[in-house]
Amino acid sequence: MSETTAEKLVAPIAEATFAAAYEEYGHIVGVILLPRPNLVQLCFVATTHLRRGIGASLWEAARTYLETHIPEVKTVELNASPHAIAAYKAMGFFPISKPYRRRGAVATRMACWLPARTMESGPNAA
Repeated sequence: MSETTAEKLVAPIAEATFAAAYEEYGHIVGVILLPRPNLVQLCFVATTHLRRGIGASLWEAARTYLETHIPEVKTVELNASPHAIAAYKAMGFFPISKPYRRRGAVATRMACWLPARTMESGPNAA
């Protein structure tokens, strides 16, 4: 990563509503960034560390922060790639759009209603 790239990240992180990194043995293997209380702009986990609960831990930290410090937030949205939809569903997010093209990639808009709910108790549960 170049200095220029690192410098470009400083302001968005410093100004974000919530930002966190997951470290393992001194290496960052996951990150989450909410520039606004109602938007997850990024949530990434290193491919070598998928399916270990890292993404869920990052979201849980963000959700807990929002529910504790900004309780008026009732919905958090994100754009999910096709490969991430199942993981986000497991974290309590629900698709609110059909897949669409965004900047050359396919995305599905998803939302989580706070306080967080599981799939069984979501807005369309029977």
